[in-house]
Amino acid sequence: MKRLLKSLKINWLSSFYAPGFYLLLSLGGISVTFLILQTTTFAQRIVAVIFLLFFCFLLIYKFPQYRQLLVLFLGIISLITLLNQQTSETKIGEPIQIYSDQVKVSDQFFYGEGRIGKNKVLISGSINKSLEKELNRFGGCYLVNYKAKVEQIMPATNPGEFDYQKYYRSKKIRERVKLESYELYPKKITIFDWIHILRKWLIDYFEKMPQFTRFFASEMVLAQNPSPENKVLLNSYRDLGIIHLLSISGLHVSLYILGIMWLGTIMKRTEEELTIFCVLFLIIEILLSNFQAGFVRASLSYFWNVFFKRKKGYD
Repeated sequence: MKRLLKSLKINWLSSFYAPGFYLLLSLGGISVTFLILQTTTFAQRIVAVIFLLFFCFLLIYKFPQYRQLLVLFLGIISLITLLNQQTSETKIGEPIQIYSDQVKVSDQFFYGEGRIGKNKVLISGSINKSLEKELNRFGGCYLVNYKAKVEQIMPATNPGEFDYQKYYRSKKIRERVKLESYELYPKKITIFDWIHILRKWLIDYFEKMPQFTRFFASEMVLAQNPSPENKVLLNSYRDLGIIHLLSISGLHVSLYILGIMWLGTIMKRTEEELTIFCVLFLIIEILLSNFQAGFVRASLSYFWNVFFKRKKGYD
């Protein structure tokens, strides 16, 4: 007598949690963004397309039931990337929005990043003591009634030269505004501006520390080099092959989480409370590090880990 097979009780989402699905999906997304953002020559585009087709083939071969979803996902990634790279014409004369934590002042000269409308630009110009005090006091300001010269950021022209145009293009910055004269107008503080105010407070606090302590504190918390004077130290780390230690990423996220868990254990907090605190801490640190890529990537890995642990617990 033949026995009928029992229906398998498998959730339709089970393939989403199969080993390799998210890895292949992320590699496909990386190939799309690399093709749009990084390729400049025909050969580079061909290589990027080959990798993209290869990862898509593996996804379709391993997970054919999600073929349409895959096309939709990669299409959305492509559309978002293209839209994110579009910039409108910079209208000189509109107020330039700046924050005190995004500009550096040295010898009555300031430089940094600003925003004209929706466009980010590099700004530079002279500044006196009174204007510097106003900038630090307001936190966020508008530069109005200014006279300026606008220049395109030039690409590297010599072999081995750092390509500033490519670097700033990845940050959606294509132009440099050299200010000849301007006036400061205070910006109304919003809830998002408090992050810039906190960053500026930390910058000023670290400035009171000895040089090396200031350097490491700024790199670990704010993900930025506080002074060009540390170039020799940076070169030493680079020559030793350990420059990655100064870039906040997975190691530092692990240390942060370990420290929070250790303190939570001493204070006899529950795992859920510590997880919530870790997530909030990492979100704040992402903002303080100005969305430093390595730290964002490592934090997202922790967030995914928390998500899958909770999903497994519910199952």
